[in-house]
Amino acid sequence: MGARLARRAACGLTIIEHTEDRYRLNRDHLDVDLWRFHTAVRQAVTAVTDTTSAWQTVIDAYAGDLVASRT
Repeated sequence: MGARLARRAACGLTIIEHTEDRYRLNRDHLDVDLWRFHTAVRQAVTAVTDTTSAWQTVIDAYAGDLVASRT
């Protein structure tokens, strides 16, 4: 049994979709920090009111070191 079939059998969900020779993570069953970050950025860029709060959400969504290579 392949890894995708084993995961589907274990959890009952299709978490990796295969369409037109491409594999994609199923957004209905997974949450990815990069997706949350991109959503927060899109919302902040288009925010009309309370932009400070919107950009704070972007900062909070980023889990890594900010500019880790700089002092």
